[in-house]
Amino acid sequence: LIKIGISNHITPDYVDNISKLQAVNCAVKMIVTSNNITFVKRDLSYTKKQYIDGFTLLVSGNRRNKYSSLTYLKSINYLDNILEREKTLKAGYNEALFLNTDNEICEGSVSNIFFVKQSKVYTPAVKCGLLNGVVRRFIIDKYNAIEGKYNAQDLYNCDGVFITNSLMGVMKIVKINNNSINQTDIIQKISDEYNEFIH
Repeated sequence: LIKIGISNHITPDYVDNISKLQAVNCAVKMIVTSNNITFVKRDLSYTKKQYIDGFTLLVSGNRRNKYSSLTYLKSINYLDNILEREKTLKAGYNEALFLNTDNEICEGSVSNIFFVKQSKVYTPAVKCGLLNGVVRRFIIDKYNAIEGKYNAQDLYNCDGVFITNSLMGVMKIVKINNNSINQTDIIQKISDEYNEFIH
């Protein structure tokens, strides 16, 4: 916040206010601006059937700029993400996948991405142009995920792909564009262990 000139601080009082929302099994977003700190509550949108069936990804034609400081800032300026997600949903897919200007994998419109190969977990490095999500950091720490520069072929040739965010947890991927993705039990194991960790 300080980097973009916002001097508001999150004190324990604000966190205590979350309990007043009666937020049980739902999403709570805290929006901090120079003038206000706002809490918003909404229902979770992910279903049991989606976790069973898995998600499909559509590679976006919109490229992430890994040289822009805005790429690494979690803000309320999500227009690129919103537009690409809407386009993706209309095309019949669940999530958009962004590459950067070097055609390296970055992230989804609302998610971080991982793939599994020979029992090892891989994920794009932050410097590729992505947000360093909370669940992403958990997966990296717990499973020694290898951060690096990867392209779409790495996803097509691996043993399994999954995406993460704080609301979704872990979601397996079954298709990217028109390419079916291999499946591995390791992803279900990661999902089970993450769910056990947060409950």
